[in-house]
Amino acid sequence: EKILCSRRPPFINTRDRSISSPSFARPIRLTPQQMEEKRAKGLCFNCDRKYGPGHKCAEKKLFYIDGGNEDDEEAEIIGEAEEPVEYEVEDHQPIISCHTLSGISTPQTLK
Repeated sequence: EKILCSRRPPFINTRDRSISSPSFARPIRLTPQQMEEKRAKGLCFNCDRKYGPGHKCAEKKLFYIDGGNEDDEEAEIIGEAEEPVEYEVEDHQPIISCHTLSGISTPQTLK
């Protein structure tokens, strides 16, 4: 099966010229040495304040975990496509255990 999809450019308000692109902070990756230093000093990895039970960072952050498909070589950021793009749909069969359907709960079951 193939699915046709056409991409259109996003709607842009032509009356408001004060549109600016959002600024995103670059992710900070701590090296193992930096993590060990912060752990030794008792500091939070994210906000550099004293870490303890019930600690909450002063600044809210959004964390992103990329599970990335390394075998997906066709993944690219596509600009504006003027022509319809064809995608192939892979047929995957879900596997559901009889324990899931019956609702059996054991102490080892994750909820």
